[in-house]
Amino acid sequence: MLSFYVVFMCHHIKPNSISQYLSGIVSSLEPHFPNVHESRNGLLVSCTLAGMQKLQGFTGTTCKHALTEDDL
Repeated sequence: MLSFYVVFMCHHIKPNSISQYLSGIVSSLEPHFPNVHESRNGLLVSCTLAGMQKLQGFTGTTCKHALTEDDL
């Protein structure tokens, strides 16, 4: 179910925000489902999140290039 949720939410918000949403869901489900942390960190959910980030074009953090002498 968490994997389907990742796919659903990636169509509505940025894929790098999904991890924060999942932590909130896991913390609220923990009293009812004690092994929800294992499901969240499982291979299926992790690979689904990584795949959706690639599909949506998320490349990670971009850093600026260092200044050169010509820039100064």
